[in-house]
Amino acid sequence: MFGILKVASKLDPLLEKLYRRVASDLAQTSAPGGAGTLLNNLQVPQFLPRSFLFGQDFQNFATTIPGAIEILHYPLYSFKAYATAGQAQLSFFDQNVGSATNGWGDTNMKNGGMLTGFEAMIVTSFRIVALPAQADYDTAAAGTPVAFGQWNEILNRNCWFEFWIGNKPYIVVGPLSLFPAGFGAPTTVAGAATVLRNNSWINVGTPDNKAVFVVDPPLFIQPAINLAGFMKWNALLTATTAGKIGVILDGYQIRPGQ
Repeated sequence: MFGILKVASKLDPLLEKLYRRVASDLAQTSAPGGAGTLLNNLQVPQFLPRSFLFGQDFQNFATTIPGAIEILHYPLYSFKAYATAGQAQLSFFDQNVGSATNGWGDTNMKNGGMLTGFEAMIVTSFRIVALPAQADYDTAAAGTPVAFGQWNEILNRNCWFEFWIGNKPYIVVGPLSLFPAGFGAPTTVAGAATVLRNNSWINVGTPDNKAVFVVDPPLFIQPAINLAGFMKWNALLTATTAGKIGVILDGYQIRPGQ
């Protein structure tokens, strides 16, 4: 806890700049004709003293807490389509919600390529999630599901993951299977001529939220600093049907309180 608060203290110069601007705006609006005049004209219930609008009593009922910093569990995620012909490279966290193909279904980034100006993040773990197309992992009895074989290659064959902050890489590790998803259905390979469906699904590692690539020590990402993730392959690895693959940064967001 003390470590998180110590990291959060790095936001103080930014917050101080924000608060000084707010204080300046309040000073201007308190001048004749400004917000101060509006407060003077407000009517309060008879059982409250007139000073209620200007003293600590008023602050006790405020819906915002000026000067506070909040820390919350807030993972960032970014997903991209994986083409049938294969990929030499996929970039992640470079799109915001508005520019991503599936909006919130692909990412929760507010800005493409960086955090917003007053938000920071402590990254505690990474996850890579493979999402083959249903046609490749769930077929009728006569079909041949190929997801396990093809996506096992995609996650393991001559591939690696890079994560950059600013102008430096902080993670360069392969294969991609070193980054378990930590959730979802377990690996399944099942098929027989007499069954109604054949299934083939890959999930690297154990589907347990503790089975992830832990970052120790954690990575601190400051506001408005470039960040990027890359998956790279030395050779194109095909998939029968286009699927999706993504990265989840798990950790804590630090931002000004409301």
